[in-house]
Amino acid sequence: MKTPDNNDTDGTAKEPEKRRRVIDLAPATTSTPASPTAKDKPEEKPPFRVWTLGALAKESEPEGWNLVGDYHITRGSITILAGSPGIGKSFATLMLAIQGAKGTGNWLGYSINCPFKTLIIQSENNLIRLVMDAKRVTLPAEFDDRVKMLEFDWGNISLGNPKLMEALRKLIMEFEPDLVILDPWNQFADDDKAKETKAAMDAIKHLLDAAPNPPACLIVAHHRKKREGDAHKGRQMADLISGSYVMQSNPRCVLCYVAYDPTDENDNRVVMLCPKKNNGKHKGPATAWTLCEHGFEPMTDFDYKEWQGGGDSEGNRKDRSKVRLEHLQEVFQSGTLTRQEATRKLMTLCGCGDSAVSDAIGKTRDGQAKGRLCYAIEEIGGGMLLRLKAEYQPEPSPFDDDDPGDE
Repeated sequence: MKTPDNNDTDGTAKEPEKRRRVIDLAPATTSTPASPTAKDKPEEKPPFRVWTLGALAKESEPEGWNLVGDYHITRGSITILAGSPGIGKSFATLMLAIQGAKGTGNWLGYSINCPFKTLIIQSENNLIRLVMDAKRVTLPAEFDDRVKMLEFDWGNISLGNPKLMEALRKLIMEFEPDLVILDPWNQFADDDKAKETKAAMDAIKHLLDAAPNPPACLIVAHHRKKREGDAHKGRQMADLISGSYVMQSNPRCVLCYVAYDPTDENDNRVVMLCPKKNNGKHKGPATAWTLCEHGFEPMTDFDYKEWQGGGDSEGNRKDRSKVRLEHLQEVFQSGTLTRQEATRKLMTLCGCGDSAVSDAIGKTRDGQAKGRLCYAIEEIGGGMLLRLKAEYQPEPSPFDDDDPGDE
């Protein structure tokens, strides 16, 4: 065995050569490995640090710690992204990773403050879904190594599995992610009780501790089913997170990603808001977005107070959209229309502006459908004409075919 130099790179002296030779000359037939010396063991972090107010006041923020927004996603902290199942939370986190890789722009209204690498530990989507999502998005080749995601065999997830934890810690140590996303929470926690939730949180922190620099952590969680009398608003939205109170008390920030109209399964609009944030100064305004094939388009005329104001005792909100399916049925009853003709007729019928029509049947700049009612119309003639799909045509009235001559 080659004897290392007696001095560390930091100039501190190493242990005497004689002690090292004792280990080198241990009998080769010994089945049990020799116990490591104190020098061989990794340096343990102190359990706490002591500060004075004067010392803290002199400290400055380490560069690159505020990844997203006003400390909405921060190194060394946990953020929760909560919402109902099936409304695009996983795709939203993929878009976050892509924007982070680029280091520019914003994510659902929150600024991307610096480039960062993301590790997505997801256990819900299989390879088919991962491939489909990868084909939906665009990431320049030079940034491809900044986003990594994991695929697990069915049921092969448990933070209590030592081999899995060791493999994940090794990956985190080698990849050195700036952000680790765990999706979804209920696949990693054994139960939603406080004790099990805290144990899962501690296991996650143990994972993150393997990184040379503390990464940020985003946990994707589900909202529980609404109960009678639920009418949560503002900060109360955090109370809807499925699981124990630990899911609210432990994270530094809670983001809610909710359906604009939970009563309409075809409505692909979502609302993003921040009911809790302990770092930074501002929670930021609530924003609304249309989930499109290749990303999110902002709803520029979104009124948060109006959106939150309606609803019945179960929290279901009335449809306050100015253009609805019945309006499309009336406008297209005579047949096909150009997009300009359809826009003009809808504006006249509904007494609305161009933005309301765009919200219903609009397209993105690259020609992708973004309107919440685009599912009901189809383009023909190379996109020059629009018509209502057959399954959304109104049923004919039994009186429409009456012949006056039969009377």
